[in-house]
Amino acid sequence: MSVLISACTLLVAHLLAQMVALALPGRPSALPVGAVTALFGAPYFPFLIRGGRQSREA
Repeated sequence: MSVLISACTLLVAHLLAQMVALALPGRPSALPVGAVTALFGAPYFPFLIRGGRQSREA
């Protein structure tokens, strides 16, 4: 399941990077996929550090 989710995530990130690169003025040749995945992962990282749904406290 992890392989499918990560493959789909990278596919979506690649498509978003291509769409954003086309929309930017000056038309850069490419936008790094890592920049797009960082935008998804950065908000999720603190959620993981805090312990997810806080189920351990109950």
